[in-house]
Amino acid sequence: MVLLGDEVEEVQGAPAQRGRGGMRWTSVMSGFALRCMCQLISSGVKTDKGFKEVHMNQVAKALSEFTSNEVIGTQVYKHLRKWK
Repeated sequence: MVLLGDEVEEVQGAPAQRGRGGMRWTSVMSGFALRCMCQLISSGVKTDKGFKEVHMNQVAKALSEFTSNEVIGTQVYKHLRKWK
């Protein structure tokens, strides 16, 4: 809601984004994702510019199955950038 003088106007926003904070990474989750990334590197899929989106999605899917939480490739990518 936004107060405009005496009027109250309802502001439309994406309900899924309201009150939703960032994902909380535990040390176990970080370690699991790091091991998955290391396996990808050892298999030779990493390019000079980094990982492809498909590989981030693979790690996210494995992490989702490991933790029973919904994880997407963008979250893995952002967490990887934090490690840099």
